[in-house]
Amino acid sequence: MSVTTSTYPGHSADKGVSYYGHNGHRYLANTNAAFGAPFKKGDVVGTLLTMEHKIVTYCLNGKRVGTAIGVDQLTEVLYYPCVSLHTLGHAVVSLEAPVATTRSNSSGPTPCVIGRL
Repeated sequence: MSVTTSTYPGHSADKGVSYYGHNGHRYLANTNAAFGAPFKKGDVVGTLLTMEHKIVTYCLNGKRVGTAIGVDQLTEVLYYPCVSLHTLGHAVVSLEAPVATTRSNSSGPTPCVIGRL
């Protein structure tokens, strides 16, 4: 696997998706669209990848932001979670437990907390 440090996930034609905290957009395969609120210090961001429902979903401060990738775009390949930081000195604190928790509903799992900015 090759990784570049000159761009963010989803900002190039390579496979990848991100909820970009600076502007709140969802980036996917070199496209972007308005998605949710920008992040700020102290926000809690969650991510859920579920291959059963073939979705990647994000939440911000305990509220579901939305589904970033749907059934037609998610393929069964290896996925690597990552965090990208824009400015030197920014940090992410991983929460102790649970790392990821879901509860099922009619539209699939609901994401919970993963980290605090």
